[in-house]
Amino acid sequence: MAKKANNLRDHSDAVQRITSLRLQDQRDRAEETAGGSDGRASLEEYHFFDADSIREGLRLTEAQYRDGKRVMDSGQMGEMNISFGRDLIRIDSGRKKPSDEDGWQARFVQYSQGRNWAVEMFFNRYEMIYSQCSCWECMLRRKYQKNSVGHVLSGHEMAAYLNADYYMRSNAVGDITTGNATRLLEEYKSGLPAVIGNAAPGGKEILTIKPKVTVDEMDNLWVQFHVGSRRLYKVKDIDELLSDVKRHRTRRYGKNAEFRFSPEGFDESGKRWLGFMDRAAKMLKDFSMGTDPYADPFSDKPFGVGSEIPLISTILDDFHSVAGEEKDPIELRFKAGYHDMRGHGNDRMKLTAVEGGSVRPGLSIEPIFSTDGKAFDGVCLHGELPKLLRGVSHYYYLSIGEDEAALCRISREEAEKLEPLMSAATVDGEIEMYIGRSSLADFYRKALPQLSEVTDIAEVRPELIRQYIPVKPELVCYLDLDEEAVICAPAAFYGEISHSPFDCDGWRSFRLEPEYYRDTESETDLMEYLESCMPEKDTTEKIFLMPRDEETLYDFLDHGLTSLMNRCEVRATEQFMRLKIRRRMPMHAGISMADGLLSVELTSDELSPDELLAAVSGYRKAKKFIRLKNGDFLRLEENEELQKLAEMMDTLQVTPKQLLSGKMHIPAFRALYLDKMMESMEDVYANRDSHFKKLIKEFKTISDADYDVPSALKNVLRKYQAVGYRWMRMLDEYGFGGILADDMGLGKTLQATALLLADHDEYVAGEKPQTSLIVCPASLVYNWEEEIHRFASPLSVQVVAGSKDERRLMIAGYENYDVLVTSYDLLKRDIAEYENCRFHYEIIDEAQYIKNQRTEAAKSVKLIKAKTRFALTGTPIENRLSELWSIFDYAMPSFLYDYGTFLGEFEAPIVRNTDEERMERLRRMVAPFILRRTKEEVLKDLPEKLEEVHYAGFGTNSEQRKLYDAQVVKMRDDLRGKTEEELRHSRIEILAELTRIRQICCDPALLYDNYHGDSVKKETCMELVRSVVSGEHKALIFSQFVQMLELLKVELDKEQIPYYEITGATPKEERLSRVKEFNSDDTPVFLISLKAGGTGLNLTGADVVIHYDPWWNMAVQNQATDRAHRIGQTKVVTVYKLILKGTIEERIMEMQEIKKTLAEDVLSAENIAATAFSREELLDLLEAEAAEVINNSERKKLAGKNSGQKALEQKGRNQKALEQKGQDQKA
Repeated sequence: MAKKANNLRDHSDAVQRITSLRLQDQRDRAEETAGGSDGRASLEEYHFFDADSIREGLRLTEAQYRDGKRVMDSGQMGEMNISFGRDLIRIDSGRKKPSDEDGWQARFVQYSQGRNWAVEMFFNRYEMIYSQCSCWECMLRRKYQKNSVGHVLSGHEMAAYLNADYYMRSNAVGDITTGNATRLLEEYKSGLPAVIGNAAPGGKEILTIKPKVTVDEMDNLWVQFHVGSRRLYKVKDIDELLSDVKRHRTRRYGKNAEFRFSPEGFDESGKRWLGFMDRAAKMLKDFSMGTDPYADPFSDKPFGVGSEIPLISTILDDFHSVAGEEKDPIELRFKAGYHDMRGHGNDRMKLTAVEGGSVRPGLSIEPIFSTDGKAFDGVCLHGELPKLLRGVSHYYYLSIGEDEAALCRISREEAEKLEPLMSAATVDGEIEMYIGRSSLADFYRKALPQLSEVTDIAEVRPELIRQYIPVKPELVCYLDLDEEAVICAPAAFYGEISHSPFDCDGWRSFRLEPEYYRDTESETDLMEYLESCMPEKDTTEKIFLMPRDEETLYDFLDHGLTSLMNRCEVRATEQFMRLKIRRRMPMHAGISMADGLLSVELTSDELSPDELLAAVSGYRKAKKFIRLKNGDFLRLEENEELQKLAEMMDTLQVTPKQLLSGKMHIPAFRALYLDKMMESMEDVYANRDSHFKKLIKEFKTISDADYDVPSALKNVLRKYQAVGYRWMRMLDEYGFGGILADDMGLGKTLQATALLLADHDEYVAGEKPQTSLIVCPASLVYNWEEEIHRFASPLSVQVVAGSKDERRLMIAGYENYDVLVTSYDLLKRDIAEYENCRFHYEIIDEAQYIKNQRTEAAKSVKLIKAKTRFALTGTPIENRLSELWSIFDYAMPSFLYDYGTFLGEFEAPIVRNTDEERMERLRRMVAPFILRRTKEEVLKDLPEKLEEVHYAGFGTNSEQRKLYDAQVVKMRDDLRGKTEEELRHSRIEILAELTRIRQICCDPALLYDNYHGDSVKKETCMELVRSVVSGEHKALIFSQFVQMLELLKVELDKEQIPYYEITGATPKEERLSRVKEFNSDDTPVFLISLKAGGTGLNLTGADVVIHYDPWWNMAVQNQATDRAHRIGQTKVVTVYKLILKGTIEERIMEMQEIKKTLAEDVLSAENIAATAFSREELLDLLEAEAAEVINNSERKKLAGKNSGQKALEQKGRNQKALEQKGQDQKA
């Protein structure tokens, strides 16, 4: 709140400048309004109380004047209270009949200084009607001295009268506004009330009867009913009729009529009215018991019995709805006395129910003048309203014509607008209210527009009335500035006349009354606002003062001034206009790139280096502004450019001083982020050199980048895979690493293989490309080897496996190979052997293996020396942001800073506070170095079904391999000992032997109860399942061995992965239930026995199919795949066939190309009898396996001796290839 200024300094110069501005405005407004008439009469002086008539009626003497002046001069008179209203006191003043004007009175009470006595006086418009002093001396004099008031005024009374007379002459006290008009204006000013509830009775059909409606003298409606067939009889007891109908009773009506009642005995109209009566009876019982919210709490009338029902509340709503369905009009009667009050002639009419009626009563506005006709006092609004009948859901009114009537339902909105008017009407619906001069503006501007929407208004002498409607005030605040303060002088212009809103202080303390034409509400609102934001005021000069300290001045300029301009017009002197807040900070940025570093230089033409530094530093310290040397304020808070600069400094890890001291040198991997930030900053004009532009252009047009796909893969790579290949090539060219995060099944391995092949194809003659290292889970090592052999056969690849010594020799001769492939587990064990190795690419597959930075796997891959590092993973973030940091710490060390900085800058704010700005900043940083495509995004580049052979391979000293080798050799030896004839009689035994070999491939535990060794195929399957879960996919896993599904269930339970299962033992009903649940819930895995679930199931909820042990009958296998890949599937389905490398599974797949029916004939029990399968053919199938067994044994014996020789031979072969390529290029 503003307080009165103490020890006010001289602000006369500022006041003089403001006064000059205001006077000029006054002259301009006088010229603009010259010749106009509307509202000008409202500016004339007007007094409701006739002070001259009051004084004349008192017949005062000179002695009384002297007594009153003596009392005033003695200082005895104290505080005066004033009130104004209608009929404050009823005293006969001697006039024949008080007019409307006489009802308006002023009450003055003036106390003595010590409040020992008080004088009370009442005045009507033309005379004093009561006066009394409470002191004993004045009370005694009243008995003996009389005048028109009843006694001669004492000195105390005379002094009080003189004060009251002065007040009435100096102030515009009172007008003719009546109480009902005041209430009407208040309702329209404050917003219309919601007057109707939302309750509505339900509808239930019941029987026919003819209703008759009665209107009483108070316009209340009642309904009676008549029942019968050819002749109708009055229902004297409605409750009795309802009971008879329900109980199928017989009842006599009149002398000769007898009816047996039942619900079925009424026609449709009767049923509806019977239903209405039943609902109304229940409602009336609720009324009488006090359970209805609309009941009269003071009524003790036993509702619910009798011959008629009052149409009130929800009953009225229900009646109108039922009556609206009637084809024939309803009889309407008027009770005795109604016509005497209303003047209607007919006792009976036809009544219809009308929906959407509109009631527009006619109202008249007439000017009102004082008794002597000299003063315009205001207007009178009068007319007659129909009585509105209130239901719960709607309002109604009865429209009565000559011969017919209508019960009209009006809209809720129309009723709400009429409600204030109805409240102001008499019981008979008559409206008469007076709107005095002080209320004319509110009536014409706020109430009348709303009344005009629902009534027809007729004005008498509107051109006269318009002259007295006050003009709208134009509120103006004049602002100036001197050395100590900001000065504000408010003014209210009414045409060319100006007033100071400081008069509000007088109104609020009852010392002054406003002129009739003044908008006290608007002026008071402005004063209250100024008091809230200006700490001091000078009531003498009528100005507000605000200290000129920088903080206060800035706050006022920043938002206080805007808020003030929303309330009034603001005029300012030149001194004040010099104050400015600058919100923009234009800068220039020079960016260049050389030797893997970016150079950035920031400058500004409009701010000095010190001011630029102060702005950036101030923003970091959360300052709201700084003051520039020229006096302007520079806004720092909510400054988007400074916010982005601060973000950029945080990202680039530089201080404000470093940012602006000259040139910054930052790593090139920040180039894309820096370019994006510069594009988003409107006030920064960036000049980029050609190297920087080239880098940015290539990143923005990856698909068009100048990196040819290797010729061997041009017809293999899909469009999106070619983009991924070019993206990796570009990152490599600029020395960046990255994360290829495509969805599972989109060929991350193939894209990386293309990168390796391109590196091999493009090396210069006579040179050998650097070796690259692939690190992946053990279950995928041979899969990588197979993929490289298949798609990049020119590459020499070596799987780092075998004993410790074998692996050491392989690593030592790494330069003899194009690619080394090892597992995370073996890399941890062999990391010391890699110390002197230098690789071109290090590519880690399933990079989530290093998501925990503290694991040995994460530490090991980060120790490998490689020019470029890539990470392949479908889920770079599974649970925590720290996982993303760990992968980037491998791919581009220091890109996301050290972990402590990353935790403070990103992880903690994002995870704990859901900081969207930090999240967006992190997104901008990493986006160029993560390439992720989902299946949905590249759908048009994909077939409906992706099929992939997924290889698993035996590990070093594998127990599973030993069991497999033994079984293969045994079967081969058995076959060699059999003749063709013996073979024909042993086909069942042969099938059993082949099944044992396949079971060992799946998991030796299928054959050996106590087996606890390795199961490489099971682990490969679980790797795929983990990818399915982390990528939010859903998978079907098929196996012909139910026991294999049991082994998989054990692994799924260990990792708490939910699943469903269907085998031959699953009941049919349960199968359908599980299928439905899987298609609709989030369960990621469905285990299915191939024979039990291979057909007849609709599992379109899955988008991954895993054939654990592929059925060699391709038709059966395809049928299983089609459980997911069928009509209703909206996703691309990825199908994986798990094959154990170097086993009979791989051999049979190769033989399928030569003899497609071989596997089916050999492995299908149904066809075994018809198979003409020779002894030699079976031996061919197993010979390669047996040979492999021997070769493995021999390799182990010769590993130590021959690994060096092998490396030399490989080196010689590579050298010959280089020479040949050089000759080809020369040619």
